[in-house]
Amino acid sequence: MEAYSEPLDRLREALRWFVAVRELLLLHVTSGPELRTPGLEEIARAQGRRECREAILVCTAPVVDGEADFTARSEELGESIALVAEEAGKGEPPVQLRAPQGSPEPGFAGFCKQLRRSVQALEPAFEGVIVVLAPQGIEQPAAWLADLRRLLTDRSLQKVRFIVLETEPAPGRALATELAGLGDSVDIRIDPAASRRYLRALVDGMKSAPAGADPHRVAGMAGPRESPPPRAGRGAPPPEVAASELHAAGLSPAVAQPELMKELRVAALSASLAQQEGRPEEAIQQQIKARDVAERAGMVREATLMQLMLGGYLLQSGGSAQALGVFDEAAKRAKAQGLTELEVQSHMARGGALLMLGRPLDSARAYGVGAQVAEGSPSKSLAVECYRMVGQILLANGHESEAATAWQRALQIAEGAPPVERVASSAPIAARDLAALYRRHGLGAQADALENQVKRWEAEVPAPPDESAPADAQNGANGANGANGANGANGTNGTNGTNGGAHA
Repeated sequence: MEAYSEPLDRLREALRWFVAVRELLLLHVTSGPELRTPGLEEIARAQGRRECREAILVCTAPVVDGEADFTARSEELGESIALVAEEAGKGEPPVQLRAPQGSPEPGFAGFCKQLRRSVQALEPAFEGVIVVLAPQGIEQPAAWLADLRRLLTDRSLQKVRFIVLETEPAPGRALATELAGLGDSVDIRIDPAASRRYLRALVDGMKSAPAGADPHRVAGMAGPRESPPPRAGRGAPPPEVAASELHAAGLSPAVAQPELMKELRVAALSASLAQQEGRPEEAIQQQIKARDVAERAGMVREATLMQLMLGGYLLQSGGSAQALGVFDEAAKRAKAQGLTELEVQSHMARGGALLMLGRPLDSARAYGVGAQVAEGSPSKSLAVECYRMVGQILLANGHESEAATAWQRALQIAEGAPPVERVASSAPIAARDLAALYRRHGLGAQADALENQVKRWEAEVPAPPDESAPADAQNGANGANGANGANGANGTNGTNGTNGGAHA
């Protein structure tokens, strides 16, 4: 796991230095999409360090429209301070913090004013503020870089420091160099070569695991190459008894056959490794083997999942037409077996393949079928994502009215979902896309209503509990703000990963 743990270790060390050296004005973090949320969570945890005397506040508003984006960040700050004040008041001993005076003002100037108010509100429990700017997306990199420069050179923000977390191309990274001794930077992107080495070692370890090895060894970890001796009093139940118990638990009897499960894992991981190393034909053959092993074992769900992954490899290797047939077959399998979620994902994957084949309206129809199937499932996030994609595709092809209808349906479904699921879905994106469409047609009131709806959704999500037990007033305030930072990290929208997998 070094490929994933080492970048986070680098971030921890950079945070330790940044928190301790108060002269530093900026820490820039360059992340890949895989470690964006873990990186934000690691930043939030820095609040609990004894030497951290500043409040860490997280803003994740995307960079779309400069002034409007900073208005959203001002509101994020206000919500963060309110949460810090509420939690600090519950500490032992309680810490009473003043709420910022006045409502947030619009634009960049309003954001700076809200920062100054935040510093005042948190005194004397905190000696300043560390603002984490981690936009979910950057559509205007040049404007964003200019705005960061303005923030870093604003002399009225003397008790404010910044951590900027960006994914590639990370336009703000240049600022750490420009600031010389006042800026620092850390790169937490995963090294693709290290990731491949880890996967290779895992596959080799699994292949060499002896029959009867313990689960740790079967999973590819280090261990003896010989089978362990039998242990007295630990005989396995008869095969028919084990099969009956597994069936009653809703599991395939194949899970009681370690060699079969090892064969499946080796084939699936070998396919992934071959794809990463640029051997697409071998990846496809290994994935076919994985699917066939799952079918032979009677593992219906796993076989359908392997079929979906096979389509993904075909799509990546340029075989869009072949992938389309594989996804069609996966959808039929999933429907026949009542695997609703996999059926939806199959239709989404079909939509991605059709889009790559230059058939956008057919793609929108595929996503629409997926949305209808997903509406019958307990989780509504897939239905929301399907309708969002329908709207996006239709808008790009000049069908504005139909796009608006699809987004409206996505928001209707989201309203009925639990708050956490709703905010974690792509519903906020659909709402903002629809709001932008309304504004282009002069429907400002409707656009404002949608944006307020998103704010209400976000306010309804409870902050994660503070698991620390603060020993003094400062630690009480730190613990409260640590919970707030973690909430900011969790506010990142990860739903596109589902769709990205379908498009893979």
